Amino acid sequence: MIDRLFHKVEGAHVILRNGGVYRQADLYRRFDGEQHQAYARTGTGFVRLLSNRGTTNPNTSWLDIHAAPGTIDFGFLGAPVVRLDSEPDGA
Repeated sequence: MIDRLFHKVEGAHVILRNGGVYRQADLYRRFDGEQHQAYARTGTGFVRLLSNRGTTNPNTSWLDIHAAPGTIDFGFLGAPVVRLDSEPDGA
């Protein structure tokens, strides 16, 4: 069974901007069947981080991701994805 729940990426954070207000949020990952998509916690929910610094909430953008080296990669369309230690280079 594939685990499709949200999992916190320990020690990783993302800076979000919403309506001119900046805040730091925890970074999460969720497996979509091919890769671990990057998400940020916003209140009681999550927004997915997209390419061009957008998110799934049109009023929220992301500015920066702070994570251990090699944790964040960029997928085919430029959206950030989370790499796990067990994944080989280029996965």
